[in-house]
Order: sequence, then C-alpha cells, then structure tokens
Amino acid sequence: MTDLGSSTAASRRTMARLLFAASTALVGCAGSLPEAAGLGEIAFDPDTCAENALRHDPDASLAREAAAAFSERCAAHDVSACSMLGVAYQLGVGVPRDRRRAQGLYRHACESGNTRACGNLGEVLLADLPMGAAPATALGLLDRSCNSGNGRACAALGRAFAQGRVVPQDAASAATLLHRACSRGEASACVEEADLIDRGAVRRDPDRAARLASFACAHGDAEGCARITR
Repeated sequence: MTDLGSSTAASRRTMARLLFAASTALVGCAGSLPEAAGLGEIAFDPDTCAENALRHDPDASLAREAAAAFSERCAAHDVSACSMLGVAYQLGVGVPRDRRRAQGLYRHACESGNTRACGNLGEVLLADLPMGAAPATALGLLDRSCNSGNGRACAALGRAFAQGRVVPQDAASAATLLHRACSRGEASACVEEADLIDRGAVRRDPDRAARLASFACAHGDAEGCARITR
C-alpha cells in the first residue's frame, strides 16, 4: 500500500521540476535559438538553463521546491544538481544565502567532473580576490569551464581582462572571450563586446556593435535594449 504522504511529496517534487523546467523558457532556454547577429545557431543545455533560471529571480515558492529537488538529486550523487544547489545557496534563492556552502558544493561538483561547477567556483573565487592577489586558481577553473563550452565562464574571463583588476588589461583577449560567451548565449557578454567596439578598445565596427545589442535585447538584456533606443 502506498503511503499517501510519500506519494503527495513525490508528486510535489515532480511538479516542481516540471514548473522549473517550464520557467527556463523565460530566460531563452526553450530549445535552440535561431541564427542572429551573425553568431550562428546557439543551443542551450538543460542544466545551464536551470542555473540561468535560478539567477533570474524565480517565484519564491517555486524556487524553494526547485532547491529541495536539487538537494535530493545532489544527495543521490547527481553532480549537476549539486552545482545548481550551489547557485541557490550563493544567491539565497529558495534557501538561505550561504556563500561558504555554495563554494563547497561547487568544489565537490567540479572535482567530480562537472565543468560548469568549475566555472561557478572560479567566478566566486575571482570576485573575492583582493587587488594584487594571485588569480591563477580562479583563472584556471574559469579557463577549463570556458573551454568545455560554458559561456558564463568565458564571460567572467573576458571581464577580468577588460577590467584589468587581477590580470593585466588586455582588450583583444577580452573581446575574444566575450565573443565566445556571446556566441554561447550570454546576452550580457554581447553588450560588453559591443562596448569594447564602441570605445575603440578593439577595431571599430558600428554595424556589428548594433547587431550585438539587438541580439542581447532580443534575449532579455535591458542594457542591450537601452543601447538600441539611444
């Protein structure tokens, strides 16, 4: 005989997963995006979409259900779920904010082979570095994740080179990395690449900068939309 309480809990977890999966469509993750801005076809994997949905302020009750589902899957050795749970703890979405726990989850998932978690860990470590500190570990994690196809990690690396805070400023490297991130669906990176073009930090190409802004706007980036209306 099935326990009614257990059945109800399982049903709620299943519904949370379905609702959370549906919410990924709100951040441009429903299948593949068509060719735009000369970037070619851009595809999103479901795990990246779930993390992006967490970063886009989901409904509070849905976020709690999703975090519970990620916690259950992480405990069952699903390292992609551990990375998602790390995002939840880093941002305080569906669970209390806890950066130390987030780093632990990222580290565990990264050491278990999840390169997206390596990027998350590298991004957190890089943000916490004081001026003049050695960034090798953080940059290595981001580079590994970027090379595996994680656009967010490419964007974080590109920003590091654009800002020159913990590495020597290098506009050419920044533009290359931001372009890779943009090509992998990171809309904000498209705007940052456009900024480098407009400022003359790299070869000026107003038409390309405009296309990048249009692409970013079409995929939810407010700054991209603002650039179009200027």
